Amino acid sequence: KYVWWLLPLSVLAVVLSWGSNFSSFNYLVFDYFPGYNKFRSVTFALIIMLFAMPLLGMLGLEKLFDQGIDKETKKKLLIAFSATGGLCLLILVTSGMFSFMREGESGLPAWFTDALRADRRSLLRADALRSFSFIAAAFIFLYFNLYKKATAGFFAALIFFIAVDLIVVDRRYLTKNNYQSKRKNNIEMSPADKQVLQDKDYYRVLNLSGLMADALTSYYHNSVGGYHGAKLKRYQDLYDSCIYFEIDRLIESAQKGDPDFENLPVINMLNTRYIFYGQNRANVLRNRYANGSAWFVNELRVVPSANEELRAVAQIDSKIQAVINGTEFSVQPSTFERDSAASILLVTHKPNYMKYETSNPANGLAVFSEIYYPKGWVATIDGTETPILRANYVLRALNV
Repeated sequence: KYVWWLLPLSVLAVVLSWGSNFSSFNYLVFDYFPGYNKFRSVTFALIIMLFAMPLLGMLGLEKLFDQGIDKETKKKLLIAFSATGGLCLLILVTSGMFSFMREGESGLPAWFTDALRADRRSLLRADALRSFSFIAAAFIFLYFNLYKKATAGFFAALIFFIAVDLIVVDRRYLTKNNYQSKRKNNIEMSPADKQVLQDKDYYRVLNLSGLMADALTSYYHNSVGGYHGAKLKRYQDLYDSCIYFEIDRLIESAQKGDPDFENLPVINMLNTRYIFYGQNRANVLRNRYANGSAWFVNELRVVPSANEELRAVAQIDSKIQAVINGTEFSVQPSTFERDSAASILLVTHKPNYMKYETSNPANGLAVFSEIYYPKGWVATIDGTETPILRANYVLRALNV
């Protein structure tokens, strides 16, 4: 009785995944329905049904064994068999009534669509017949108490049915090609890649050709953008609120023949040294205003909220100013004596280890062009651990 809520929840999962096709409905439940925004895609809510149905079936089977077979349970078994087995037979008989065509396939050649319909109709009938066979076998075992004579045999048969069902369906998606050794996919290096790779320093590349949907740039370079199914929310906020508009300004100035890199505080703080707008050597812009891998700032601004922090990042001169959310980090607005010869250099760079060397006669705030993610990271200065701050909404910072 404690898991019967899974059944209506499964139905709701189907409704939600169907409703995700309508933007107004989707936005409504995304903000107000608990757990709806935790799925990679809202259609993945269907996994609730895939989990709930087998679980409820096994719980029902357990209860049936505990209660025993009598007239009442036989009646319920008959109803269950009629509903599920009858549905399979109905699909089997009426399968010829469906079109088996998707939107956009009507323009395909007639010989191809005929074969496609026949193939899909055959798959539907085969699935309906297989499901009916399994349901009928399980019903016969239970209705006529055959499981009592061979309890171990009944469970062995049940395991066999489930295994066959899974194997038959899964082999449609996992073929023998999925079990072959993967071959390394050598992506051809473009003239633009070759030109930029001459730079042996640590830098990032911004590819204007689908910034947040492009994965190829990361094959040879550290990329400002790149595709990932589960993006960091803060970085997505930064893109939507800052980077997107800075790219527009950059493109507008470049079309006038004079790319303005100086007025790009966020792109510069991400150490964006090169901009691609094509694959040829001539399609590479060099940004000499990139902040580098780390730098000291002259001024620290403290703001009262995340929104204010994001708004301020787009307005500051990121080379000499930094912004920190005072509600999350205990800091005070400050100005620093920054010597013109002060420097901070990246000397070792690994995915889980970064080493810098600094030279500054006074205390200062160092900002690092790396995403702030404190879990697992520890910062030490001359062997002494020091707190990692988050500056400019997404970056790391240290008091040095």
